[in-house]
Amino acid sequence: MTLIEFFDANALHFLVPVFSLKPDRLIIIYDERQYSSERIDFSVRAVRNREPGLPVKTININLHHVSEIQAMLEKVVVNENTDEVYMDLTGGDELMTAAGFYVAKQYELTAVYLNRKERKIISAIDLRVLSDAVELTLDEYLMCLGAKQLNNSHMEPDPLMYDNILRMAEVTFDDLMSWHALQKFLGNHISNQRMTVTIPEKCVYNEKEYDVRPLLRNFEQYGFLEHKSGNTYTFTSKQSRSYLGIFGIWLELYVYIHLKRTYSRVHFGVVIDWVGYDGKDTVDNEIDVVLMHHSEPILISCKMRKPDPRDVYEIKSLAYNLGGTIGKGVLATTYDVAATMANPHEIGTRMNLMNVGIIQADDFKKKSTKDIMKAAILPDQFRGRQSMEGM
Repeated sequence: MTLIEFFDANALHFLVPVFSLKPDRLIIIYDERQYSSERIDFSVRAVRNREPGLPVKTININLHHVSEIQAMLEKVVVNENTDEVYMDLTGGDELMTAAGFYVAKQYELTAVYLNRKERKIISAIDLRVLSDAVELTLDEYLMCLGAKQLNNSHMEPDPLMYDNILRMAEVTFDDLMSWHALQKFLGNHISNQRMTVTIPEKCVYNEKEYDVRPLLRNFEQYGFLEHKSGNTYTFTSKQSRSYLGIFGIWLELYVYIHLKRTYSRVHFGVVIDWVGYDGKDTVDNEIDVVLMHHSEPILISCKMRKPDPRDVYEIKSLAYNLGGTIGKGVLATTYDVAATMANPHEIGTRMNLMNVGIIQADDFKKKSTKDIMKAAILPDQFRGRQSMEGM
């Protein structure tokens, strides 16, 4: 079977039909005024990464002239030495879709499209289900954009420690000032080589002293510190030492573990090199948590403080870079953003206007993770967002 694919910048719209239908030959239609040959090469590379032997042909056309698109498609169909040709109408410009549907009807081809809601490949003529939609990995999605994932910025937590991490995270959320003071001290005194540290009973943050003994007792109880004698403590592992050296890590871990227990494709501390083909590993962006849900990347930035406008713009920009117009960005925070919604000058209003979702840490105590993600991706006050069925 030959598959005619109208190129689309969105990796989901381009790759999912190809991988789902498993053609014997792929023809990609694109306009070089819209997409460079280099951009097309990235996508072909992503296709061949999963289907290494698939023959791929690319054809450049003028997407602004429907008659030219139609004539070119007719020529391709006539020249194809096969009885079975599929025309994918999922991606591409509106004129491509119109010309593609017309040619498919004229030549009795199988016109198809990706139904994202049902996660099926559907016949555009009689609405038959032709195939289930495959799931993309994050690496495939990035490869299609010419990017790549580098090593994670943090060590992933041990599943055996999940419950203790969640409990310890909630302790830090309930006493943020003491955690600020303790983490500031540890940040100045933790050595990458030493597993032992002497910690005073009180630590200073913003010129104010905080009694950190309750926090230290919790770190002991949940297995991150071992009390030796006096004010001397030993980290129970290099991972524990790493976690106690980063203030915001506890919210990142908290969100990651809750998602990991509900969804299969969750990534922690994702580092992206947007120019992944140059042979150099360049750290361009770091994303706290990425959920790949039905081939769509959901980017989550975690802030153990009140988010500010820069946070909103940053996650919105990253979501657009990765997912285009369907890219989804979410801010997770320990701050009560919901309480600010009535104030048009507050951060919650700005997040609504930018279509950036909200996760509040306290919500995990009250709601299921699926309900939290549905609300984050499709809050009632957002307009124009498609349904994320099956969250």
